[in-house]
Amino acid sequence: MHLPSRYSNVPHRLLRLIGPGLALCVLLAGCSIGGSSNTSDEPAETVSEVPASTPTIPPTPLTLQVDTPTPEPTALPTETPEQPALEPTQTIIQTSLVSTIDTFLADEPGMYGVVILDADGQYLYSRNADVPFVAASLYKLVLLADIYARIEAGELSLDMTLPLLSEYFDDQFAAEDGFFVLEDEGDETTLEMALFGAGAYSSNIAAKVLLSLTSTASLRDTAEGLEMWDTWFNVVPATDVPNWPDRYLGTSNPVAEQAIAFIDEQAEYNLLHLTTPNDVAHYWRLLLAGQVISPESSAAILAILREQVVTDRIPYLLPAEFTTANKTGNLYHVVHDSGTIDGPTGTVIIAALSQNESDDDHGAQVIQRVALAAIGETTLPPFTTDHFSYPDDEATPEQLDD
Repeated sequence: MHLPSRYSNVPHRLLRLIGPGLALCVLLAGCSIGGSSNTSDEPAETVSEVPASTPTIPPTPLTLQVDTPTPEPTALPTETPEQPALEPTQTIIQTSLVSTIDTFLADEPGMYGVVILDADGQYLYSRNADVPFVAASLYKLVLLADIYARIEAGELSLDMTLPLLSEYFDDQFAAEDGFFVLEDEGDETTLEMALFGAGAYSSNIAAKVLLSLTSTASLRDTAEGLEMWDTWFNVVPATDVPNWPDRYLGTSNPVAEQAIAFIDEQAEYNLLHLTTPNDVAHYWRLLLAGQVISPESSAAILAILREQVVTDRIPYLLPAEFTTANKTGNLYHVVHDSGTIDGPTGTVIIAALSQNESDDDHGAQVIQRVALAAIGETTLPPFTTDHFSYPDDEATPEQLDD
């Protein structure tokens, strides 16, 4: 197991039991949850993402490994709930930022959705903000919120021990989890360590541990409580997402039409998690404001994500004086990153999502350069032939859907 430098001298088995020190965020029992809790015993499902060592990209369609039997799709409302305005009252448009990113992305063959906000939630840049994307491991942002809500409700505790069941290790990417190792099968971990592994390492095994404590319906309730209206879990969009695909086609955006076609193709093979750049950026705005479940839970989640080890996208080209908290997502032909950038120019929130990009390395490099533009760089470096590894950074829905 790879750990941040301050944990490098601690035996990893001991560390999994004592936690990385995240208990400094004192959780207040009984705080209200951002969305209603679902008490169903139905476990959420998880799909394994692309491991770090995958050297080549297989052709679409993507193949996901289902670890547990797929539950019946959660009944969803037939009408879309009334949605709040997506943009703040005062939308800030920085001409140089818009020009830089628009010019940079103009000839990119993949589908890219980008939202950049300032710390107050005002828009600095928006492109395909409401287009649906396969969420990949970005779903873990809501998973973390859901589990912290249960902790605050007194249902769970950070120091509780949880089994590392054999079924968590039986997919093809388990050997490259990045956090747990195959020898951990049959051992125990703590809830605190599972939260850290799922957030900072995007560990599929850690995510499966967390998913055993919740359900698909509860994740959707949590997303709605956070006003992430277009974030869905374990769905066949044509039957489970209200008003699909028309809800995304009202603007006659050709990228939305391409996204619908891509998602429908993937849904022929697996249940999917979906989200939009707006929803992901909104989550990070709430996190900075202390409004993901509670100030205490927000601080705990943010502390985990500041320890992120998957740094090949947003943080990769930033100057040393900038710091980040981020959460990635990737499957074959799906490459995302999202997070906050703090530095001399202030704080920005960024959600950069891509799909149907044939070269995942190239998709990572696109996101690197969008992050540079987000801090004000107007001259972006050329692409390289570097290959970027993706440390199995997503347990996707099989227990949910990358």
